Amino acid sequence: MFHSRKSPVLSLFLAVILLIYLLPIDSVAGAAPLAQGESYTVQKDDSLWNVAEKYLGNGAVYPAIVDATNKKAAEDATFATIVNPSLIQPGWKLWVPSTEEAEAFIERIQRVEKLIQTFEQEIELLREELNIPGMSVAVLQGQEVVFARGFGYADVENQIPATENTPYYIASCTKPFAAAVLMKLVEGGQLDLEAEMADILGDATFPFPDGAIHGYAGLCETIIELSQDTSGPYAPYRFLFEDYRCDTKPITVRHHLTHTSQGTPGEAYRYNGFLYGLLSWVVEAASEESFADLLVEYITGPLEMTSTVPNSSDSRRQQVLAELAKAYQIDDAGNVVLSDFTQDLNAGAGMISTVLDLAKFDVAMDRNLIVSEGSKEAMFTPTLSNSGQPLPYGMGWFVQEHEGVQLIWHYGQQTTYSSLILKMPEEGLTLILLANSDGASAPFNLGEGNVLRSPFAVTFINLFTDLEVE
Repeated sequence: MFHSRKSPVLSLFLAVILLIYLLPIDSVAGAAPLAQGESYTVQKDDSLWNVAEKYLGNGAVYPAIVDATNKKAAEDATFATIVNPSLIQPGWKLWVPSTEEAEAFIERIQRVEKLIQTFEQEIELLREELNIPGMSVAVLQGQEVVFARGFGYADVENQIPATENTPYYIASCTKPFAAAVLMKLVEGGQLDLEAEMADILGDATFPFPDGAIHGYAGLCETIIELSQDTSGPYAPYRFLFEDYRCDTKPITVRHHLTHTSQGTPGEAYRYNGFLYGLLSWVVEAASEESFADLLVEYITGPLEMTSTVPNSSDSRRQQVLAELAKAYQIDDAGNVVLSDFTQDLNAGAGMISTVLDLAKFDVAMDRNLIVSEGSKEAMFTPTLSNSGQPLPYGMGWFVQEHEGVQLIWHYGQQTTYSSLILKMPEEGLTLILLANSDGASAPFNLGEGNVLRSPFAVTFINLFTDLEVE
């Protein structure tokens, strides 16, 4: 239905859309109606405008010829592939669609443009309502970016607008990347998801603000102590440490990967970014490489995610950090307050990226370029509890259904950044959103496993699909 935002064809559509709106659809048939499409060989001094005017009665509808020719070229190499509509060469073989097909094409482009305009307006209204300083949004259909732009400011103080190329901390949207790395290790025979954390991390060293902790047994003891501390500096975070029965129960890699490591392992879902973050050390123990290095080796390097950190190029990393959207908090009076937030990388959070780089990851997952189809399906399948009940999380992704359509998603939320990736595989659609405050996630308690609480997700689904969400 749509063309890639990166495609010159889409830029062309947007450039001529006003011309198309100014001309009634009937004017496509200003020449004698062309009942069937036909091929045309470009002559000297031809332009697409002239060809469209001759055969379709309206030069402004030449994008219909571009679209039809490129579709033919995908099936028949004798047809030209038009990259720049301003440059066509004598001898090129074009396909001129029928008048009816051209009319349908113009109507479709008009609908697309209206849809995009409505989506932009709705997203901007939500940003303003939620007092989000800046954010960037991308939409993919059929593994192509069909919409990408920024809203508000990446830097409020200096009035630097957010764009589709603005980097943000992506918070817990790091987790799907970590899951992909872990599944690569499983595919390579380096890791067993049923292995116990105590066995894998027996000799690991864990950095902690109060000093390094040596060995999983030491970590377990510390976690239990913190779960019982009601007055110390970690008391507000007791929920991260509570009921982690590492001293009495076998807890596996899978339990951490599926957020089922608290209580009786495997019995219930409890979202926990801290415990998920321990998977960084599982990666290191299994591969003898750091989590950051494997992210680059397996994902960000091969996919040329050059605006993402970690990155193999130190100079590029410094450039991304220099362009990073400023971090903001909203005080009790509703004022936007600049923060100096930073975060170290682990399996639970800490990556920096742009919506366009995340789009590369999305497409690569769809095409099984990172992990196999089998591994992907395992990641996208709801975890079953010990008693056989489906839980809202797979491996690195939330999984739910709406009206029989699968929603694969993840959100991110830190005090100064928020994010959302929503995939609808059956619809061929993906929404990617990054923001420089917590406003895109914090109000909606997404950790409970229902993405339909997000007005951004609801707006996307209602506009881009035939589904209805109230």
